[in-house]
Amino acid sequence: TSNPLEKRMDTESADLTSPLVGIQDEGEEARTAPTPSTADDIKAEIAKLTAKLAKALPLPTNESGVDKDGGYADLDFVKTKPGLTAIFKRKPSSVKTILHEFRAEFPEGCVTALMGPSGAGKTTLLDFLTGMLGRGVHASGKVSLPDDDAYVPQDDRLHNFFTCQAYMEHYARLTGKSPILDCCKPNLQGEEDILGFEDVGAQIDRILSDVGLSDQKNTPVGGLFKRGLSGGQKRRLSVALEALSSPINLFLDEPTSGLDSESALGLMKYLQSYARGRHSTGRRRRVIVTIHQPSTQIWELIDNVVLLAKGRLMYQGKRKDMDTYFAACGWPVPTQYNPADHFIEALSSAPKIGGERESEDDDLTDKLSKDEVAEMWSCAYKRFRQGEVSQKIRDERDRRRNLTRSSGFTMLVRKSSDVDNRAFERINRLANSSARTAFELVRRSFTSLLKNPIVFLLRVAIYGGMSLLTGVLFWNLEGRRDTHSVLVSRTGLLYFIIAFCSSMSVVAIPFAMIDRAIREKEVRNHLYHPAWNHASQALASLPVQLLLCIIVSVIVLKMTNISPGSDDRFWFILNLFLCFSCADATSMLTSHVAPDMISAICISSGIFGQFTMVMGFLVLPGAMPSALRWLYDVPFMTYSFRSLMYLEYNGMTVNVTNSSSSGFMQGEDVLGDVIFEAMAEHPVQAGNMILKFFKMTDVHVGRDMGVLAIWYFAANIVSVLYLCWGHWRNRRVFVYSD
Repeated sequence: TSNPLEKRMDTESADLTSPLVGIQDEGEEARTAPTPSTADDIKAEIAKLTAKLAKALPLPTNESGVDKDGGYADLDFVKTKPGLTAIFKRKPSSVKTILHEFRAEFPEGCVTALMGPSGAGKTTLLDFLTGMLGRGVHASGKVSLPDDDAYVPQDDRLHNFFTCQAYMEHYARLTGKSPILDCCKPNLQGEEDILGFEDVGAQIDRILSDVGLSDQKNTPVGGLFKRGLSGGQKRRLSVALEALSSPINLFLDEPTSGLDSESALGLMKYLQSYARGRHSTGRRRRVIVTIHQPSTQIWELIDNVVLLAKGRLMYQGKRKDMDTYFAACGWPVPTQYNPADHFIEALSSAPKIGGERESEDDDLTDKLSKDEVAEMWSCAYKRFRQGEVSQKIRDERDRRRNLTRSSGFTMLVRKSSDVDNRAFERINRLANSSARTAFELVRRSFTSLLKNPIVFLLRVAIYGGMSLLTGVLFWNLEGRRDTHSVLVSRTGLLYFIIAFCSSMSVVAIPFAMIDRAIREKEVRNHLYHPAWNHASQALASLPVQLLLCIIVSVIVLKMTNISPGSDDRFWFILNLFLCFSCADATSMLTSHVAPDMISAICISSGIFGQFTMVMGFLVLPGAMPSALRWLYDVPFMTYSFRSLMYLEYNGMTVNVTNSSSSGFMQGEDVLGDVIFEAMAEHPVQAGNMILKFFKMTDVHVGRDMGVLAIWYFAANIVSVLYLCWGHWRNRRVFVYSD
């Protein structure tokens, strides 16, 4: 573990900013100026300071320093959780340390690259910084970064029906960028871009142009069923969407993965220019990326490097200082060789503190494990930070740090901008209220149904095809078969409608899992609470369920002649609507809980399979074991099936004399002698006898519809509670050091 002296020296060595030449006098003049009192004075002061900033403080280059704002992460550990086998057998070796203790610093105005060989812990460190570590690990540490960030995952999680322009406008509404902000923004006399005040439409056009998507602004994203953007264009659109809200911290996981060299270079140039810009608070932004093998051109665009291996810190600091450090460790960069590749390769061999490597005989790599080699590099870096390797670099950093502290200009800019932005923060909160977010998410869900109807049309084809086949099989069944066959077939038909249509809700799970990935990204970027996303999806699914139940009801009722009364048909349609809605809510709940799509489909199918077994058709309630009889009251299918049975058979009369005797003698194989003997003696009571056999004589249809409605709302409430719990568990706690 590192001692306090090492941490203090780590903090001091990250305090690097370029010399501010020619603005000391202006800084002194601004520091002694009277404090503005009115809103107009504040706006004028911001415009004045912005003009000075644009004129006297050019944006830093790779060779210049950056402002320090205390951005860092103190990591104690990140470890895997022991499995159930390890817990019961008490195997402590099953816990693996993914990241060891270290301190990583992320200065403003920089592109910081998290680098290292495969398995070094780059993505885990990025997840730790964003507070989104997985369920299988636990961590301890502290993150000190402004609570204004955005995350771009490695895979492009995008809706396929949006065009680039429409997607940017949608994100503008989600992030609270609205015309009210444009009307209330101050007149900064052409300096809007520096402090983040810019017309929304112009900002969208500028960002699309910067990422090279101007020609594709009206092209849909595309996907499995629709042609659209290429993989590289989708990656650039993902970056543009998150840059629209102008976060101070922009995290990207392998942004150049899958891109050609030209696209990757263009994207990194945009990220560098983004880091050089200023947030509306006056702070410079920071870009933190994980990157595997950057090209030489991309390497020159990186300002700061955090180098990892085997979960340990190998190096952190300025990119241009790495040559000196690795040369001091005996691994100088060869001429005409990619420095990034050289540094990664060097970590596989042991360092030699004190100069160049003498011979291969001195190489201890073959005698050491990879963990021991990584530990040697970690110790070498600690000695480097303490000045045992390069005192000259530390002296230069101290000189530049002292020169920057003497100006005082940076503090003045932040103070003035923070005063003025209080009003704009209140407007932002108003514009990005829960009602506005909910409305935008509902609109997106309905837009998805209209522009991406594949899921809906697939379900219509399945339900409609099933209904047509059922209608053909049951067409004029009374005239073709005896009474016994008709009754048995009708009972099986009611069971099949409920069991099949409910189980088919699993068709929507694959698409729900795609939406879940998008939701996780957007929730991670603080666009909305996950409960709003679930509510919008549940609301948008209701018209779908209504249309599906109407399709099934119209075809089945017309062709099979069940529930002939008008009142019965109303209850039949309402029954199917509530049943389909309950099945859809169950599938949505499963898609939230299951870890992946295959698991969600298996779990949902298993749940619906269990429900169909205990809903009262395959096994009568009285025939169930007494310890399991309560299962009959759990499934929503129970209330839907017995309501349909009651509507069909309550008060039904059957003319037994018109039925063939052979049909009745076969009745003992299915419904039993009791029913048919009663039907022969009392024909007018035939329907009630069937209900009595199934223990459904005391059914109240209205009450069962109420139970279905309660079941639907209960399933959605459980989904919301689960999402709220997960959001609370994964929420990030920031520590401010200003």
